[in-house]
Amino acid sequence: MIPKDKFKCNIDYFYYILSTEEMHYNLASRASGSANQTNIYPTIIKSMETLVPPFEIQNKIVKILKTIDDKINIDKEINNNFIQS
Repeated sequence: MIPKDKFKCNIDYFYYILSTEEMHYNLASRASGSANQTNIYPTIIKSMETLVPPFEIQNKIVKILKTIDDKINIDKEINNNFIQS
């Protein structure tokens, strides 16, 4: 999951990867414990594999996704202000 050259990782890129539905499913399927409280240990996360593009591509992906997230947050704020008035 973590590239050998840790300095070539964009932490925001990994946040987006870990936020995907596919990753949530993969983590849940490997979790242990009862239905009420499952545990995901660091060794589970470290053992998972995902494609890691070059650092420059990670940065471009993050820039696009952050722009979309910012617009979503602005829309939510506008909707909240509209509901309150």
